Amino acid sequence: FTLPDSQVDPYNTVIAAEISDSIAEVTPGMGYKDPQKVIELHSRDAKLGGEETRYDRDGRYATNFISSVSPKNELMWYHYAHDPGNFAVSIEYSVASDDAGSNFNLSLINKDNSTGKQVLKGTIQPTNGAYKTFAVGNMTFRAGEAQMIIFGLNDDKSKNLKVRKLVLEKL
Repeated sequence: FTLPDSQVDPYNTVIAAEISDSIAEVTPGMGYKDPQKVIELHSRDAKLGGEETRYDRDGRYATNFISSVSPKNELMWYHYAHDPGNFAVSIEYSVASDDAGSNFNLSLINKDNSTGKQVLKGTIQPTNGAYKTFAVGNMTFRAGEAQMIIFGLNDDKSKNLKVRKLVLEKL
């Protein structure tokens, strides 16, 4: 096993491995020199905020978004836009019909420049327990800024929501 002489990616530690008789899968938008037309931000890659939020490895989802003042039960993704611009944002989740109805916020915070804050709002729709993807709105990502995307509910009604991922699609 050998490492390259120079860093392959300036923002992420990358290890290349040769896999025989198998195909390596890289999340769209996350590969080296990937044009980032579609970026999937999975719950497994998010920072879990709060004391109750949990990630289920078998189901590949985050859940238990119980309302609390501090710390808030939420998901936080760090995103550094290599390819800035406008992106359509959607969220994939599952929720029982009886648990649907909470309002949610999806916020973009530019850690390097507070003028870039954006907030999208929505309501959790019933999925009858199946995973479905819902469009939330559009966000603008600026180059060269450390950005955080935060998802949280406004109440406990949909606390059993199972969030699998956010999808960003370049417009």
